[in-house]
Amino acid sequence: MKFYEVNYKVFNCALDKSVKLGFLHKYDYDNNETTLKGYKFYLSNGKKVGVGLSNTGEIINLFNNSKVSGAGRLALNFAIAKGGTHLSCFDGFLRWYYQKFGFECVKQIPWDSKYAPKNWDYKKYGTPDVIYMVLL
Repeated sequence: MKFYEVNYKVFNCALDKSVKLGFLHKYDYDNNETTLKGYKFYLSNGKKVGVGLSNTGEIINLFNNSKVSGAGRLALNFAIAKGGTHLSCFDGFLRWYYQKFGFECVKQIPWDSKYAPKNWDYKKYGTPDVIYMVLL
């Protein structure tokens, strides 16, 4: 699987189709150009897998909508090879997933409902902590 750089608007359209959109932070590009400065966005052929990466090594919005086994792993390895060194995510499955790649939790912040993603499903996902992880 190959990844190519795209602008945020193209990335955002692919991100909109993510089945786990509630776990991803979607930026309103028109109002956040400064926030997104220093970020590059990558999509796979077919635009089913993507990842964002800052010039400081922050990995954001890794998503996999493909039926290809291991596509998320390929996107994460791509981001690491491009200089990805840290990320944040909700505690739970993602913590254990990223640990398999050498990331370790360095900070954990309790859930705060005022920062909950839009349409968060409390019954399904509960109130997980937000964790910050670095690649060791």
